[in-house]
Amino acid sequence: MLVDDSAFTAAAFTGVDITDGSTGVTVRWVIDRQCAAAGNALSTSCAVSSRGADSAADDRYRLVNAETQPVYRISVRATGPRNTQAFFQTTVVR
Repeated sequence: MLVDDSAFTAAAFTGVDITDGSTGVTVRWVIDRQCAAAGNALSTSCAVSSRGADSAADDRYRLVNAETQPVYRISVRATGPRNTQAFFQTTVVR
């Protein structure tokens, strides 16, 4: 969605762009929950983090009553004054 401006506009996301008038740089972002369907984040349909769960490789990092958390992907596109673009992505756990 970050690559195609018309798809971004059609999804009504254009109001979230950040534009710096002095440098001519525009930044836009999308946050995606890594799930195949809407609703509860289940390990059968979502990418989840098992941080602290029994499957941890090191006993020191196991947590009592640990639960899995959905993984979110943050994608950012920066467009420069000459229409050059840079893309950045990271994943985070809630």
